[in-house]
Amino acid sequence: MRALAWDEKTGSWSTYYEEEITVDQAAAVAGRPVVVYLTPKKGRHTDPPFTRIGCDFDAKHHSIALAANDAHLLGAYLDAAGIPYVRAISGPSGGRHVWFAVPAGVPGELVRRFAHAANLIFPTFDPLPLSNLSGYGALRPPGSPHRDGGHSVLDGVTVDEAIDRLKAGATPTQFEMLTQWLEEELPFLPQAENEHTRARDRRPCAENDHESQKPAPSGGGLPASVVDVHGADRVRPLETDENGHLKLPGQRRALDERARAALHTPLEPHQQHSDRMFSCVRGLVRARFSHDEGWKTAWSGMYPGLAYITTERVAGSTKRRQRSEADAQKIFTRQWMLAAEVEARRPEGHAETADPAPEVTMAVGVFLEFLSDLGPAYWSQKGRQSHLAVAFFAGLQMLAAARLDVSLGSRRCSDATGFSHETCNVALTRAVDAGHLEELDRDPKYGNRRVTLPQSLLGELLHRPAVTSEAPDTGLTQARNGRRGVLGGPSGGIEGSRSALRDHVEWLLELLASDLFAHGGRLGHHGAHTWMIMEAAQGLLSLERLIQETGFGKRTVIRHMREFSRAGLVTGDPSAGWTRTGKTLDEAAQRCSTAGTREARAARHMIDRIVWRWFQDDVEWLRLPKEEKKKARRAPAEQTCIKVDGDTSGGRRFPRRTCGSADHSEAARLLVEELIGA
Repeated sequence: MRALAWDEKTGSWSTYYEEEITVDQAAAVAGRPVVVYLTPKKGRHTDPPFTRIGCDFDAKHHSIALAANDAHLLGAYLDAAGIPYVRAISGPSGGRHVWFAVPAGVPGELVRRFAHAANLIFPTFDPLPLSNLSGYGALRPPGSPHRDGGHSVLDGVTVDEAIDRLKAGATPTQFEMLTQWLEEELPFLPQAENEHTRARDRRPCAENDHESQKPAPSGGGLPASVVDVHGADRVRPLETDENGHLKLPGQRRALDERARAALHTPLEPHQQHSDRMFSCVRGLVRARFSHDEGWKTAWSGMYPGLAYITTERVAGSTKRRQRSEADAQKIFTRQWMLAAEVEARRPEGHAETADPAPEVTMAVGVFLEFLSDLGPAYWSQKGRQSHLAVAFFAGLQMLAAARLDVSLGSRRCSDATGFSHETCNVALTRAVDAGHLEELDRDPKYGNRRVTLPQSLLGELLHRPAVTSEAPDTGLTQARNGRRGVLGGPSGGIEGSRSALRDHVEWLLELLASDLFAHGGRLGHHGAHTWMIMEAAQGLLSLERLIQETGFGKRTVIRHMREFSRAGLVTGDPSAGWTRTGKTLDEAAQRCSTAGTREARAARHMIDRIVWRWFQDDVEWLRLPKEEKKKARRAPAEQTCIKVDGDTSGGRRFPRRTCGSADHSEAARLLVEELIGA
């Protein structure tokens, strides 16, 4: 770390952190201000990675309230990204520091992108500590003295909690996602055409400067944090309901994904519930809720993100108690007004639309169309059904995550497609080998495989001629060979939207995962391949058409249709063709004695996941020092402990054989016995 030197002439600390000292040396001189490096390397190393991220919100040239608001708003982004962080009040000026760690390190270029975006969004943010190329970027840590007196004090957490959060840290992927979220907001800031000069040219808002604190011309009584960040004038109109409450005009719409995540993600008692609450209220405003609808949603107590409205913290404790309805409604009404005014000053952007990432929808759409264009002859070959199912599942995850790089777990893929998890793992390898997917690094903790769409394939698909001269096709169309193919929907193709793509792929995966096509049945997934065509067809289907659209031979198609007939799904014969009956796949599975296969497989996978978590927890415990092990003694493997979400493994040793190796089979047996006994 670096420290300030004592200036004998002035009798005060100098203004430049120039001397490098150790922690013990810093502690030897009371009140000596120090800063810690944000990178593990410095000086000769060019642009080293950052392992600590220290965000400085300056209150010297801005109001303390604005600095605190900016720190809380960044905290809301960090909460949404799942990044543990620590807030501190930096010193007598009232500025704020927000700290979090990235133990694996993130490139300096990415950190500078984060600092640039944060500087434009948060007017009090100081980007300089995160903009250093030589590794000398530094910031005063929590507890460090300030040269003007006082110390940096932790805000809302204890020392032990702060240490735990900084030890846990964030992954590079989480930090990259956080940076992308901030960058996505930049086009929607007021006066976006001058975004590079907006924050730089913002004049200090002194508390005695009445000229700089003019109230907003609409919706007076707004705090400076709203006016300074979002502008003084509304960009979009606001309506008032019969009770005089503000509302964005338009019909009620679905909550966007960011609002749903904020509403549903649980919070620990010690976390700042107020940070999450405002993000949730803004989401309700964007979805065109009325004030009364929003209040009913908040007071229902169903959503963790709105817990600040319905509960309050008990003094001297992390516990929370119920607020009175009058107090809760007063808080909600004030926050609703602020959220409506903020949204009225923000141009409609990606969070307002049904599609938060149109470029991802376009890429997944052309990718699935490419799979369809490969034709029935390609997908009817042995082993290709699982390959296709995994490609479906990867595309669905990309649409759900609104990003192209996704993590695929083999058991999760198995639950969605109906294939065994071993088959899904092999099929994913085949898809990568075929160039349909590109594998990234594996998840080091859970072993999931991260994949994305190959850039070479996307470049070829996005630049090939469109099928029609009308609007660009971002969905699934008929195969260019004139057949509907395996991806054809009921109308012979899907056009356009993200929701349409998701609905269609979910329909296909639900069909594949049906118990009727499970292992041990008569049909198998080759039968599912044929049933896709039957399900999408209208009226009579001839033998010739089925052969053409499935890619199977005559004998295979006749065998499949014979089994469908026995299951009661179709009527007809090879000479006249076949027609679907009104029986469902579930009813057919009951008739063929394969019902319940999917549920049994999902139960096995749940046991597998619990066993894996149990084993990982035991490994972590074994790595502890002897003193820590004595404090956290573990019960024998055979002893049942308190259950958490059906998991009875917590606090127990993992079963081991006499040779000392882990016995996963015994662990699974114990869990099954306990679950059955429950």
